Amino acid sequence: MLHLISASLHQTNFAIIDQEIKTLSFQELRNPDLDHTNANDLLLAFREVISELTTVAAETGKHAPSHVKQFYESFQDDGLDAMDDLAFYSPIARLTAIEYQANDLHRFLMDSYHLLLGSVSIKKMQDAAAKASVSKMQARAVKDLLTRAADEAEKTYSASGSH
Repeated sequence: MLHLISASLHQTNFAIIDQEIKTLSFQELRNPDLDHTNANDLLLAFREVISELTTVAAETGKHAPSHVKQFYESFQDDGLDAMDDLAFYSPIARLTAIEYQANDLHRFLMDSYHLLLGSVSIKKMQDAAAKASVSKMQARAVKDLLTRAADEAEKTYSASGSH
C-alpha cells in the first residue's frame, strides 16, 4: 500500500512541476523583463527538483518488495494488455514512467533555459539598438543646433562687417 501511495504522490508532484515549468517556459520566457525576471533562478530550481524527483522515484522503485512487483505483474498474466495497463495499475511501473517523463521534462527545461538565454540576448540587442537610435537622434539635434548657431554667427558677423 505504501508503494501505491508513494507512486501516486510522485506522479502528482511530477504533474505539478511539469505544469509550472511549461507555464514559465511558454509565458515568462517569451518576452522576459530583464529588470524583474527571476526565470533563471526558477529554471535552476526546477532542474534541482527534477533531479531529486528522478532519484527518489528510482530509489523507491528499487526498494519495492518482490511480492508487490509479483502482485502487479499478475495482472499482466491475467490478460491485461502489457505496459499501458500495467503502468496504470502498478506503482512500480508508475515510478519507472515518472523517471522517463522526468528525463524528457529535464530536456524540455534545458531547451527552455537556452530559449531564455536567446530571449535575453535579443532583448539586450533591441535595447542597445534603441539606445543607439536615441543617441543618433540626439547627435543630429546637436549638429542642427551647432549648424544654426554657426549660421547665426556668420550672419551676425557679416552684418557687423558691412557697417
